[in-house]
Amino acid sequence: MKNYVFIYKTSIDTWSRFQKLKKHLSQELPTVSNLSIDLEDEDAVLRIESSERNEEYILILLHAQGYDGSIMGIFERPQNEPCKHLKPPHINKDITP
Repeated sequence: MKNYVFIYKTSIDTWSRFQKLKKHLSQELPTVSNLSIDLEDEDAVLRIESSERNEEYILILLHAQGYDGSIMGIFERPQNEPCKHLKPPHINKDITP
């Protein structure tokens, strides 16, 4: 079984707002197993673990709650192994001039 780790840059600025968002995401997405945020980082980095590739839907839910956000990274974590970096789908496109 694989887990995915999604890293987002957000506009979340308080612990209480993060707690509200955490509750909302947990209710909407039972596949989410862990959420954490670094409020000391200027990018308010949100880290979410999920058993599904649902990073775009999470971003939609983040925006629906009134927060700005963008995907900074996606990692795949097979059970008992370190994370492997994955590119978001929109970055996989060839951008040759």
